[in-house]
Amino acid sequence: MQVQDIVFYEVELTTKCNARCPGCSRTLDGDTHPGLKMSEISLDSFKKIFTPETINGKAFGFSGVYGDPGMAKDLIPICDWLISNKAKSIVIDTNGGMQNENFWYELSQLSAKSLGTLKVKFNVDGHKETNHLYRVLVNWDKLMKNMQSFAKGDGFGIWQYIEFDHNVQDTDKAKESAKELGFNFLVRRSSRNYVKKSWKAVTKKKEEGKIVEKQHKVTVTNQNILHKTAKAKHQTLMNIDKVTNTKFNDIGCRLIHEKRAYVSHDMRLWPCCWFGDMYHDNARKSSVAKGREVLFDLEKEFGQDWNNLENYSMDDILQHQYYAKVLEDSWNTDHKFYIKRCVIECGGHGKRHHVEYIGDKKQKVYTKTN
Repeated sequence: MQVQDIVFYEVELTTKCNARCPGCSRTLDGDTHPGLKMSEISLDSFKKIFTPETINGKAFGFSGVYGDPGMAKDLIPICDWLISNKAKSIVIDTNGGMQNENFWYELSQLSAKSLGTLKVKFNVDGHKETNHLYRVLVNWDKLMKNMQSFAKGDGFGIWQYIEFDHNVQDTDKAKESAKELGFNFLVRRSSRNYVKKSWKAVTKKKEEGKIVEKQHKVTVTNQNILHKTAKAKHQTLMNIDKVTNTKFNDIGCRLIHEKRAYVSHDMRLWPCCWFGDMYHDNARKSSVAKGREVLFDLEKEFGQDWNNLENYSMDDILQHQYYAKVLEDSWNTDHKFYIKRCVIECGGHGKRHHVEYIGDKKQKVYTKTN
């Protein structure tokens, strides 16, 4: 595979975040992941990775396994660099509760200037009384001021909403607020929307001069908000250790089949965000169970920096033997580099990682791999 084959780049610009969402990799038992190191991709480093030739005609997504792109100090100049070099599209996913109103107005003006090439998805999962139950530590008043400032700049904004048991009654209210802001409204359903899922969330409030810590559970049991393929993914996860002597022919790999690549905050090129997640997750047993240690076996085989964009070009890494041959060969339980998470996330020809969106227009339902 060569760099010109890639159609979409997902980039994690930073590990910084203002929130403690219980379903996020940066949150462990309600607090910040203890092994997480703060890092960020600067404008200069971004330009080194993404040259004008690499950018032209390609789609970009800024989201986060461990951080929120809204926290990245160079987010706006990086977006400007992409627009100037004819990126096909740029989508920023953010909780919207950081920075100041001027920041969001400036970003909005850049979005307007790009004629929609740049869009911002504000991930707001509830309304005034419920958003903070999942988007822990996101201040509602600050969030609203930021979104209003973005709206004033005439940029292309989207209110993206994950439904849980605690906020499903606020969906219509959020949709109306999105309309008032001039934003599109999307309900997003993914593997988070499955009845077996629940997370511990921890909030802190000042009461009578003292900081009081309170816990609650975030659940999805309402049959109307479940994701169609999440159950199959969960069942695969529960049974994966029983599968032996098997070559998997139904993997829908984001890199090999969908021509998407993931750049993590430490400038490593991975086939997907799940590899970047496992590589830095040194605290969860689930990451080890899904194949985390294999990533370090790769370093023993190929060198610690084999996929580091600080040392090698995008083309060099994409043509590395791991991506050229070994990755696909490893979809076999008997292979020394077999990673169970490839089967869990991307089996079923990739259907398990598809995200379902319900849009504004006549509640149309459609799926995407992002």
